[in-house]
Amino acid sequence: MREQTLLARLQQSRKQVIMTISGAAIVGAAIWGGTSYVQANRLPYLHVYSDNQYIGTVASQSDLDGYYDKYLNDIQAKHPDAIMKLDTSKIRTEEHIAYKPEVATSETLGKMDKHLTTYAAGVQLKVNSKPVGIVKDYDTAERILDKVKGKYEVGLNEVKPVTALTSSSEKTTKAMSRLESVSLRERVSMHEIKTEPGKMLKEEEAMSLLTTGNAWPRNYTVKKGDTVASIAKANDISIESIYRNNPNVGEGFLEVGEQLNLMEPDPLLTVKTVEAYSEYIVTEPQVITKENPEMAAGEVKVIREGTEGLKRMSYRLIKDNGMMTKEEWQGQEIIKPSVPKIVVKGTKVVSGEGTGNFINPVHSPVLTSGFGQRWGRLHKGIDVVSGDHTIMASDEGRVSFAGVKNGYGNVIMVDHGNGYVTMYAHLDSIGVEAGDIVEQGQSIGVMGNTGNSTGTHLHFEILKDGEPQNPLKYL
Repeated sequence: MREQTLLARLQQSRKQVIMTISGAAIVGAAIWGGTSYVQANRLPYLHVYSDNQYIGTVASQSDLDGYYDKYLNDIQAKHPDAIMKLDTSKIRTEEHIAYKPEVATSETLGKMDKHLTTYAAGVQLKVNSKPVGIVKDYDTAERILDKVKGKYEVGLNEVKPVTALTSSSEKTTKAMSRLESVSLRERVSMHEIKTEPGKMLKEEEAMSLLTTGNAWPRNYTVKKGDTVASIAKANDISIESIYRNNPNVGEGFLEVGEQLNLMEPDPLLTVKTVEAYSEYIVTEPQVITKENPEMAAGEVKVIREGTEGLKRMSYRLIKDNGMMTKEEWQGQEIIKPSVPKIVVKGTKVVSGEGTGNFINPVHSPVLTSGFGQRWGRLHKGIDVVSGDHTIMASDEGRVSFAGVKNGYGNVIMVDHGNGYVTMYAHLDSIGVEAGDIVEQGQSIGVMGNTGNSTGTHLHFEILKDGEPQNPLKYL
């Protein structure tokens, strides 16, 4: 009986222990389940600040990034000619985690535009370290500089036909220009810069600024006594600019009341071009004169007709912005020699009649400007300089004019009595008078700088039946 009672007590204790353990397990499970639920609903979010000023909350960084993209796209659409950038350097965020946080993303993003700044990312051009303007980007800047240089490359590396008639009336000459180099005399630099869209230059505006500067139009009415040189000096403008702006102005003629354009471009960039220039010139035959004592004085008989030759003249031309600054004669090559003309004359020489052969009017001449188009007009002769300023008659003849001509300064003209007239201009002094008979090689004056002249030199012309000829065909 005692053993049965003891067994019943043990069973009762075991049952109580099992019930206690089961209850604890149920309570533990409930606590664990509640904690997991809370943890599952703790979410990260961001506090947004502008410097130290609190703006609000957003759910994630992607909300901010999306707003930045849309905001920048809207700004870019308003300024399509600029590259717009968004400055978010003042915006900072702090991450927080909370149980079911209330995040005001829309409200916060609605305040962001007050804390954002935009700017145009441009490229500033500097000429000799001086800022001149801002353009869109480096590609635009390089393209503008290429266009500036290309403006003065047009027409080079081309063969240009030149009208020159031979006895067969065929064109036999040509001129050829070959560009050796093109460069900018100024130092140009480029730098990235933050700016406003309205301060950026368009390509056309930048081109105009670099090639013409801030030039403003000026007009001048020609008065009595005016010359190109006096107008240039009084208005602080170069003679070349007057000729370039007014192509109808001749070297020695101005009409009273005529309107001249005196606008002087002031480009910020100077494009230097070096050009190899060659021209083929038909040369006139020399005349060989033989005397015949049996022929009457003044009688002339042609024994053999001469034939023209051909020679190539080579120059090196240096130009600034298309205007010649230096012309270097490189030499000449005889392509086809001329055949002299032989004539027989009576022994009684008519005083003052030329031989038809011309000599250089100065000793050891250096050519500084050739015959042909210069500054938009015909240069009717050649310009030469020499260490010896003595001017000589190129052939025998009679002085038909000795005095001052408008634009040419002191001038001597010699009529050679055979259809040819020579002119010697810009002289410092005149040593003969009209009506004088001069011999070939005789001193007639002194080289100078009178009239429309930019330095001491001789302007020499040969005219045949009143038409200007290229003196290099005869010398």
